[in-house]
Amino acid sequence: MRQQGHLTEGAVGSLLKARILSLLKYHGPFSVAALASDLGERIRLIQGVPRSASIHKDGLAFMNKCLDDLIVDDLIECPAGRTIDSVVSSEKKLTGKERREYEALKAKEKKRRHKALSKKRAAASRHGKKKHR
Repeated sequence: MRQQGHLTEGAVGSLLKARILSLLKYHGPFSVAALASDLGERIRLIQGVPRSASIHKDGLAFMNKCLDDLIVDDLIECPAGRTIDSVVSSEKKLTGKERREYEALKAKEKKRRHKALSKKRAAASRHGKKKHR
C-alpha cells in the first residue's frame, strides 16, 4: 500500500475501524491498551514510519477518534471516561423486547438450517440407496 502513494487520513481511519470491528467480532472484548498496541503497529506500517520512530501519542489519539466514531455509530460499546484499561466490546446491550426478537430470529435461523441439513441428508441417503440397487 505504501508504495502506491500516501493514504488519506479517512482511508487509514476506515482501515483501523474495520480492524477494530474484526478484532472485537472474532476475538471478543479488548482493552484499549491491547487495541492501541495492535493498531499502533498497523498505523506505523501504513504510514511507512521506521520501527525506531515512536508514533504512540499520535497513534493513540487517532485510535481514540476511530473508537469514538464507532461508538457514535452504535457499533461498539466502551464505558464513558475511557482509559487505557477500559474494555471495548462489540456486544450491544439489548432491551427486553430487542433480546426476545433477536432470540426468536436466532431460533428461526437454527430451525431453517436444521431443516435444510435434514433435506440434504435425506437426498444423499436416497441417492446412495439408488446406486446400490
